[in-house]
Amino acid sequence: DFGKIGVREHILQKERKLFPHQLEQIDSRFKSIKDKLYIHILESYIEKLMLKNEYPNKETLEKYKQEVYKVSQELDTFFQVILDLNEPSVINSDFFDKVSEIATTQVMIGNQGIPILSQEEIEILSIKRGSLSAQERIEIESHVTHSYNFLVQIPWTSELKNIPEIVYGHHERLDGSGYPRKLVAKNIPVQAKMMAIADVFDALVAQDRPYKKAIPYERALHILDDEVKMGKLDADLFKLFVEAKVWNLTRKTDTEYNKVA
Repeated sequence: DFGKIGVREHILQKERKLFPHQLEQIDSRFKSIKDKLYIHILESYIEKLMLKNEYPNKETLEKYKQEVYKVSQELDTFFQVILDLNEPSVINSDFFDKVSEIATTQVMIGNQGIPILSQEEIEILSIKRGSLSAQERIEIESHVTHSYNFLVQIPWTSELKNIPEIVYGHHERLDGSGYPRKLVAKNIPVQAKMMAIADVFDALVAQDRPYKKAIPYERALHILDDEVKMGKLDADLFKLFVEAKVWNLTRKTDTEYNKVA
């Protein structure tokens, strides 16, 4: 995986769908909309005083206040929904309905309708699973090709000459759903099939990934088993992985990691 040095750091370490500066922009925009509403009320008040010599009555002022309060509450609710949508979890249809509601919402200030989210922000918050957009995922997946392009330059001995091809295939899946070449079972080196199982397990239980929490070993094995049943990982190799309790090799590393932490 050292090909990840060819992936931009902020993409590699992305924890949520929106980058912090993007979330700050939305927060600032919502506050700005609230301010513009208050300013609009003041302008209307001054216009009646200056041009019409007319004082707004109590009912009119209360109407303005309620309008601002209603919009402010709605924006606060929307922002909380955005915080929920920003998490890299799988989102259901209810969340998509909320995204659609926010996407079509405009705040009317006078005769002007102000969209509360940009099209780019809507697309990012609509990511179905994880934190990466389609383009960001392509960039992350490119790490395999970076690794291969580096390794293939090395004059390997005959015993090690297949290493670049093995590395190139460790994110492939038996059913052709992997990357980067969409290889099927017969075209994936057995060593790459072994690496695929170990790599998925490591990704699930690792404690040093900023974009996800580690899960228990047993849960990781269940997830791997599901991948086997879906025809993505090799059943015989997974059986060997379980029977040999290969994951015990990582427990020592975890213990040492926790002591250092």
